[in-house]
Amino acid sequence: MRNELTHILKGVFLFIALAIIVRLILVVTTLPQDSSIPAESESQALIQPPLSELAKKGEKLFKANCASCHATNKAIVGPALAGIESRWPDKKLLYLWIRNWNKAVATGNPYARKMQDWAPVAMPMFEFNDNDMDAVLAYIKETTVSKS
Repeated sequence: MRNELTHILKGVFLFIALAIIVRLILVVTTLPQDSSIPAESESQALIQPPLSELAKKGEKLFKANCASCHATNKAIVGPALAGIESRWPDKKLLYLWIRNWNKAVATGNPYARKMQDWAPVAMPMFEFNDNDMDAVLAYIKETTVSKS
């Protein structure tokens, strides 16, 4: 009984910590910027072609479901997502990770096992269909800024 209570309290603590982190990220990203210096997104817009229709759908899904923990070129709560498809052995396993990371880890895949301990907060499960995930991946590919 005491062991179960400890696990429950740890879960509650992690949930509260995640909520605080997400709130801090939202506050920081909405702070006013000095208008004399172009924002990174403005400079990207000058060199970045318009998004495809698939990526536009992915942008909405990404912002609603992923952006609180992920960015493309920097780690936040979760890892940076630039090049995500190249890090997974196939899309099927990546999609399994997004839907239920526990099942991806259970496959024994070394990358999935490595990623399970990447952050102190577990990745939530998503009920995206394949088309939704294709859209999110298109958005990530089309908005990733090259560091070369």
